[in-house]
Amino acid sequence: MSPELSSALADMLVETLPALARMIGGCVVLTEPDGRIIHALACGGRPAPEAVGCIHPTCRTAARQQRPLTSTGRDEPEAPEQPTWTCPCQGEILAIPLGYLVLGIGNGARTARDAALQAALAEALPVIARMTGGIAVAFDGEGRRLRVVKSDGRELSDLIGHQNQADRAAMELQRPVIGPSNMVPGAMAVRIPITSEFGLGFNNALAVPADAGTARSGHPRARYTLDDIIGESPQLQAVRHLAAAAATSSAPLCITGETGTGKELLAQAVHNAGPRHHQPFVAVNCAALPDSLFESTLFGYIGGAFTGADQEGRPGLFEEADGGTLLLDEIGELPPAMQAKLLRVLQEREVLRIGTSRPRPVDVRVICTTHRELSSLVQAGRFRADLFYRLDVLSVHLPPLCQRSGDLPILARHLLPRLAATHGKPVYRWQPAVERALLAHDWPGNIRELQNCLERAVILCEGNTLQVSHLPLALQHPRAHRPGGRAARTGLEVTVRSAEHEALIEALAAVGGNRSLAARQLGISITTLWRKLKRLEGTAPPLRHDQG
Repeated sequence: MSPELSSALADMLVETLPALARMIGGCVVLTEPDGRIIHALACGGRPAPEAVGCIHPTCRTAARQQRPLTSTGRDEPEAPEQPTWTCPCQGEILAIPLGYLVLGIGNGARTARDAALQAALAEALPVIARMTGGIAVAFDGEGRRLRVVKSDGRELSDLIGHQNQADRAAMELQRPVIGPSNMVPGAMAVRIPITSEFGLGFNNALAVPADAGTARSGHPRARYTLDDIIGESPQLQAVRHLAAAAATSSAPLCITGETGTGKELLAQAVHNAGPRHHQPFVAVNCAALPDSLFESTLFGYIGGAFTGADQEGRPGLFEEADGGTLLLDEIGELPPAMQAKLLRVLQEREVLRIGTSRPRPVDVRVICTTHRELSSLVQAGRFRADLFYRLDVLSVHLPPLCQRSGDLPILARHLLPRLAATHGKPVYRWQPAVERALLAHDWPGNIRELQNCLERAVILCEGNTLQVSHLPLALQHPRAHRPGGRAARTGLEVTVRSAEHEALIEALAAVGGNRSLAARQLGISITTLWRKLKRLEGTAPPLRHDQG
């Protein structure tokens, strides 16, 4: 560039520097190729004559490399005797070579202002939580929580670092986002971006009625939210993304996955993240419902419709879930006759109670779960193709735990303090060998098996640290449970014994320890139950005391 053009460019830049400094709220410098400042304005456009003649290291480096360069503005000069100048506001510096000259722009004022805002927000967070009666959150530009405070001033440190999709959406859109709270069912939350780097969120838990945990007719509301889906694997991040998208719709959703992967938890989370979150969430296990009760349970009946019917009649679960969500758990077990009637309800959006020809309109979002491959059932003629296509509008597959082993330690750390609190134990850590044993296991029972394993370990632990000896035998001696020979047979026997023991424990716990009721529930005699308990004694964890 000729000297004349350089001089003209310099004059033009000098004229525009004050306006540029005011617009960015930072400092602006103009330098020669060696970094020597010929004009400088401090933050906000204030003249800085003391900078003229000093060296600006970032601008000098950008001139030498002939490319834009960003730095913190704290570069050390090559020759210590050369005076240097940096804006008092500090911050980042962008140096842009413009032919013979270099333009330096600093964001120090904005950085200082953002830091002051963030500090003020952190200080005000407990006050905001107390005034709204709910939970106040500060989050970063990615929606990750920086601080979480309840209305009583208590900090929820275990939630720090968790990413919330609604918070992230507010930061990406750079505008407030209002929607269902992910922490308090029934509450609404506001997410407000304060700057491009951090934002504020709070909910109105104080306005939620005391009975908000219960929907109409005593049906419980969904308890879980998308924040309860724990893990950082790419597979689980894809699940969260699909679930968040599905939550905005009322179309049928099909959730597939192996037993114990958390299908019902995900269904509740989708319900709570959507516009129906304040309406009932009603669930029915199709595999546990006798064929003779399917129709009356789902669609209801009028008084005197059949022998033994309530004289006043009774609404079905579709009517109970009106306005909300109906979860059909294990939809693959639905009898063929009921499949046709379910299809009609989905198409017509109305139900017929048994004993009447007058339809009743219903507005229900249907979510179904299954561990089976529905398309295979369709090919085998055991599931209607038209019902399958009606239910499979949206689908989410939950991967088994063995396919996302990186999430296992995260899940274990999430579950351990909760289980310890449930059983009143001060357990908060484990030996390194415990984590190795957990990672070496295949987890055919997925998260449910992991939770049962950790609960057993917590119960057996006498101190504050889990040891390998507290784990089930299948995890203590994994080689003995690999396929092949005597070891495989021994492993199978131990697995069967362990499963039988768990069934006995669960049955006793469900009836408060009454052995007679437990035996009736298991379909065995009290003598058989006693014999099984005696046989398992000494080969499994100590059995709970009973009342029978």
